[in-house]
Amino acid sequence: MTTSRIHYVFIAAVGVAASSCGGSKPPVIPGEIHALPSSGLHVAALRTAIEAGQGDEADNLVKQLTPAEKASFSGRVLIGRVAELHGAGTDAKNAYEGVLGDEPGHLEASLALGVRLLEEGDTKAALAVTDRGLGAHVNEPSLMLNRAYIVLASDGFPLASEAFLAAEKASGGSGVVRISFASALVKSSRPKEAIEVLNRVATDARSAVGELAEAGHELRQLSMFAAALVAFDRVVERRDGGEIRVERALCKLGLRDGEAAIKEIEAGIRVEPTWAPLYFYKGGRLAEGHRWKDAFEAYEKYLLLAPGGPLADMAKKRLRMIAATLEK
Repeated sequence: MTTSRIHYVFIAAVGVAASSCGGSKPPVIPGEIHALPSSGLHVAALRTAIEAGQGDEADNLVKQLTPAEKASFSGRVLIGRVAELHGAGTDAKNAYEGVLGDEPGHLEASLALGVRLLEEGDTKAALAVTDRGLGAHVNEPSLMLNRAYIVLASDGFPLASEAFLAAEKASGGSGVVRISFASALVKSSRPKEAIEVLNRVATDARSAVGELAEAGHELRQLSMFAAALVAFDRVVERRDGGEIRVERALCKLGLRDGEAAIKEIEAGIRVEPTWAPLYFYKGGRLAEGHRWKDAFEAYEKYLLLAPGGPLADMAKKRLRMIAATLEK
């Protein structure tokens, strides 16, 4: 299956993306653990477009900024981040450095420049920028999380572990920080410790839906199917949907309960009957049980809802295979 939409929402919110830092980089502006300063509607919309990676939309919003918004520290940082969307790393770095020259320790600029320098492999400079930011914003969770990623890239896991724990403490046990820590543990071949961290997210009453979905997804990836279901149970209670049901179905398959997996998919269809991939996954499970006619109908339903969808070619191929089987 593809990563769940809830999973993507979580990632977009914290800005995690691939980089030279062992597979991931720190969040640029982790809004879930730091309340950003209030700003005009254009600036807020621009920030949202950037977090979603919508370069063209961000370009249009930059044009709509007022002169005062463009000249503001936040506006200048965001314009730099738009430059990054278009691969103009030098322009972005100049923008961040300009803000820090005018306002040393500015939070957004410190976060963004630290990430930019880490992307360039200059961990020493990235750490210096982040530490200066922390001098102005003592125990700021987002900067401390960035610092942990930088330490991971430069000094390895043992020291990074201390930095992640410090960030978790500063954030009050934020699920965002914990999941980031767990990801670093997995990449450092410490799955047992990662599972312990993820279980804390899954059972913490404060965990948000996105954090629970992410924790469950990571636990499933580690083959901890029963533990993942604990997190997914809590997601379903708050925001049921097709993709979370597919995640649950995959857990049931991992526990060797094929019938329960089908029931999860059917539950997803009842909640979100027009989400086409559910029918594709249902077809696969039914075909596995040699329920050919039902599987045929499921694949047909997928193609009816998503004739040009990413799974359309595979659905057509499976329909031909099932038709040939039925003709025998």
